Amino acid sequence: MFSINNNYLISNSVDFILIGGAALLTFLIITIFNLNLGLDIVFIMFVLAFFVNSPHFMISYQIFYSSGLKKVFNKSSFFFVGFIIPIILIMIISVGMYYQNDLPFLFMLVSMFFLVGWHYIKQTYGCFIVYSAGNKIYYSKLEQNLIKFSLYPLWIFSFLKLFTSDHVQNFWGLEYKFPNFLSDFTTLMGLASIIGFFVFILLIMYGYFFKRIKPNLIALTPMIIIYIWMSPIFWHEIYFYMIPFFHSLQYFLFTGAYTKNKIKKESLGTRGWLMWWGGAFVSGAVFFEFLPKYLDSIFYQGNSITSNLFLISFIFFINIHHYFIDSVIWRGSNLDVRENLKFNS
Repeated sequence: MFSINNNYLISNSVDFILIGGAALLTFLIITIFNLNLGLDIVFIMFVLAFFVNSPHFMISYQIFYSSGLKKVFNKSSFFFVGFIIPIILIMIISVGMYYQNDLPFLFMLVSMFFLVGWHYIKQTYGCFIVYSAGNKIYYSKLEQNLIKFSLYPLWIFSFLKLFTSDHVQNFWGLEYKFPNFLSDFTTLMGLASIIGFFVFILLIMYGYFFKRIKPNLIALTPMIIIYIWMSPIFWHEIYFYMIPFFHSLQYFLFTGAYTKNKIKKESLGTRGWLMWWGGAFVSGAVFFEFLPKYLDSIFYQGNSITSNLFLISFIFFINIHHYFIDSVIWRGSNLDVRENLKFNS
């Protein structure tokens, strides 16, 4: 019923692990054996974020500004993402800091939650479509749209989960509480998030029985794991902290293949790896750890919003901007990505 993987980005096993296999196996082990990892996992994920999550953001900046800098000046979408969005974000942060008002930061918090969910399902869709195409499995425009819409309930209901809590929440010291008007509908929200899954399954079955299309197993993995990540039905208090790490690994599969081919084509060798991934690691450490914490220690200890004001500002800015960057660099019309994201056989 499933196609055998003939083409790969790095290798069959590595592709499976990064695209969602490690996330799926981890969830199954935790669930089956009812592992109680406690809050130690929070510290572990925090450490891993330093080495994995932060570089995953920075590599997108490198791809955008190194391969698309010329397009910034002659293509409206790249100009909007490369200049207009950063200016808007900086203005919002500046207003909040200047007036010591938490509303701009709460606005950015909500925007981040809204866009992160959207970003997750768009990445899932991209993983499925690109990996399927890399193995000569193609879907019509109608089928592609149905796959997109099958994921939308996940995004919508994962965002609306913000409005199901009675408790004051805390994001690095920034306290927030939204109107609790959906608490009586949490079960309905969970069930609704599954509707899209059955739409996708019906589409796959239709392709198999009527069009003789065998879906690729590795391509299916991110479609499965996104429901575990975002559906309220599969909510797991401890596993929740692992999701950004696995999402970053998924991103590494495609950026890793892209940079590998880029380095090879330009004959950069070890210097190329140090430029791309050394740069991503160092800049990630600087912008997520050292610089914001240094600025907080100097300017904003004991302020009225949070003692981590610069830290949350950097987090909001990069997370939101990252979504917009990905929305242009991973388009099929971006020839740089098309030329360097190659499958091997």
